[in-house]
Amino acid sequence: MFEIRYASSNNFLGRTLYPKVDPQLRCPLALELHKVQQDLSKEGLGLKVWDAHRPLAVQQLMWDEVQDPRYVSDPSVNAGRHSRGASVDVTLVNQRGKPLRMPTDYDDFSKSAHVNADGVLSSSRQCSTITRGDGTERISFVCY
Repeated sequence: MFEIRYASSNNFLGRTLYPKVDPQLRCPLALELHKVQQDLSKEGLGLKVWDAHRPLAVQQLMWDEVQDPRYVSDPSVNAGRHSRGASVDVTLVNQRGKPLRMPTDYDDFSKSAHVNADGVLSSSRQCSTITRGDGTERISFVCY
């Protein structure tokens, strides 16, 4: 399931950054993501992809806006994994494709969005933990 946020204005820049929705990933990552999807489906859950491969020009636009390496990589220093199709942004969804509640929405550049943030509701933290431990990291994904 895909909802590529940068192919619409529903993102932190408020404008369309990709001309079309054509999510691309490196084959090993896509295969690992498929395994995670299969495991989660046994629990009545799934993944929704927010972003995958990101053109370097888009990475530069994001950096120009944010300029904080905790949230966006500086393409002049490190093009980042997205520009190589080696990173994917996902959320958990229920059987109907509705996203589960997470500590923050996508594109939140606050401390609340950090993996180890304090003060989030236990139900939100549980969803975040499922993504990290029970879903992604067990098949060699790294959450950041």
